[in-house]
Amino acid sequence: MKNNRLKRIRGTAVICMLLMASALTACGNKNNGTEQRYREKESAVDTGKRPSGNLEMKDADGNVLITIDDIQSVDVNTSQNDVGKTEYVVSIRFTDDGRQKFAEVTEKLVDQILYIYVDGKVVSAPVIKTPISGGKAEIAGLEDENEARDLATKIQGE
Repeated sequence: MKNNRLKRIRGTAVICMLLMASALTACGNKNNGTEQRYREKESAVDTGKRPSGNLEMKDADGNVLITIDDIQSVDVNTSQNDVGKTEYVVSIRFTDDGRQKFAEVTEKLVDQILYIYVDGKVVSAPVIKTPISGGKAEIAGLEDENEARDLATKIQGE
């Protein structure tokens, strides 16, 4: 019994390490302050590029909820986090149709993960913290500017 529990713990640790290596920081405790998370973006600045790859956002069951056609642009910005510290974020601006879809998705999936796939591979798995209805969102909880730029590049399909 103890041996089986140890195997499960090791298996979970390996999965978490693999997910972290793949830039999926949603594994583990959701309240540890380091997970990627969606939040409403208030700035109206749009300097990003439109994604060009096969982008899909899916729920935990694999249902496609948002596609590349719903996204207007992706960019890297800075933002103030919950404790007032400046951090780098990936900003996503949605089309008019995408805004409505994303609002419905985020209302249903609060405190759940929304998986971002590009060309069939998960590139990010942020947790939705609140419903987002304004047509702009941020993926926060990134380590630094390089991680934010890398994620934005992946989402843009480059």
